[in-house]
Amino acid sequence: MFIRDARTTKLTNDGELLVPHARRMLVLESNIFAEFDKTPIKGTVKLGVPDDVVERFPMQVLRRFNDEYPSVALTIIVNQTPVLLKAVEAKTLDLAIITYDESIEGVSSTEKLMGEPEVWASSASGIAWEKRPLPITLWEESWSWYKPAIKNLEDAGIEYTIILQCENISGRKAAIKADLAVGPLPISHLGEKITLAPGLQNLTKLPNYGLGLKVGYIQNNVAAEAAAEHIRNHFKAINRKN
Repeated sequence: MFIRDARTTKLTNDGELLVPHARRMLVLESNIFAEFDKTPIKGTVKLGVPDDVVERFPMQVLRRFNDEYPSVALTIIVNQTPVLLKAVEAKTLDLAIITYDESIEGVSSTEKLMGEPEVWASSASGIAWEKRPLPITLWEESWSWYKPAIKNLEDAGIEYTIILQCENISGRKAAIKADLAVGPLPISHLGEKITLAPGLQNLTKLPNYGLGLKVGYIQNNVAAEAAAEHIRNHFKAINRKN
């Protein structure tokens, strides 16, 4: 079913064929349990996420949560971290996965889910990393990862020009894939035509990037409590793999 090497595990062709059948079996199992469970967890949960998270995690979380709790309706809302934090405080969201940047008000009081290195990234087949001045794409200046990236280049004597500043990671990834720029990304975003930028990996280490969990006033919402615990367990599993 699997092809394994020193770094990765991939499904074989037979494994790929088995996946949809296995998923249907898991859904059937969940439905059977729900049918016979006299007190299934029911309700609605509103989960907020920033754009860099929705690319990687929430759809996995949503599918597995739906399998485990078929009687709970989970809705995902995408927005920027400061907006999500305010929405949880205002009780328009039950909980939110947020970008763990302590420069943002309210982040330091959230639960940290995971941390990972930021690395200089470039198009896998591109040449932007060779250009001088170096074309770069960065977070907005208010984010705590902005100044360390600039200092990283200045300490190395690398002349640069900023061609795109963007809070949304999808925008910066698009610029990198198009070979318009290089830029710092969380290491888990490599792949899909994005790789480590040649010639920039010996620079001073960039600060870690992190994700956190903001939980609202859900003491009487068993569905939201179940969702929060499901998210914690999901990221614990990721941290164990890393």
